[in-house]
Amino acid sequence: DDAGQADPAVARYANELASWAFNRRGQLKAEAGQDQPAIADFDAAVQADGKRWRAVHNRGVLLAQNGQFEKAFDDFTRTIQTNPTFAKAYSNRGALFVVAGNVKSAIQDYKQAIELDPDIAVAYRGLGRACHLDGKLDEALTHYNNAVRLSPNDSYAIASLADVLTDLGRYEEAIVEYDRAIKADPNSSHANSGSAWLLATCPDDAIRNPNLALERAQAAIKL
Repeated sequence: DDAGQADPAVARYANELASWAFNRRGQLKAEAGQDQPAIADFDAAVQADGKRWRAVHNRGVLLAQNGQFEKAFDDFTRTIQTNPTFAKAYSNRGALFVVAGNVKSAIQDYKQAIELDPDIAVAYRGLGRACHLDGKLDEALTHYNNAVRLSPNDSYAIASLADVLTDLGRYEEAIVEYDRAIKADPNSSHANSGSAWLLATCPDDAIRNPNLALERAQAAIKL
């Protein structure tokens, strides 16, 4: 008697619907700062439907934010395997490659993310950082400029741009960018510390400003 047996198509639809609901609830919990309950919901979403790549990616983001880098890396890789066109997964995996010190692989992932989505500012920012770490200053400058173009109020990207300009010896431009980063976010320790260092140590007398350097160094320490 097949009367009591669920139709396979109905069962599959039910699992997909449950997976969608768990993923959506997980997203809401994540937005509310409830990381562990959100991860549990993403687990349930993936268990109900292994192809729910958004849940896999969402889980990876939270795992990375909680310092579980290996598990996060596996989730980003799984996301890419399931949906090779999802740019954010490449960008996020690139960030973990940087954490692991594998700059070459990070650069590859960031470039792939940008190829898939030319407007993904965070990937340009990450690529700028990876190129800076790799000693490719001119490339880093180009990518940071693109990041700032796409996200004009991103203090971290602006300060990072200033870091590269400093390393290139373009001190006047660098100090302008540090000021712009601090204006965008006065609580940026990155911008305050970078600016303080340049103001205190710049070989150009016209740039050095000991009083302002001390003020910004103290702000960076406080922050």
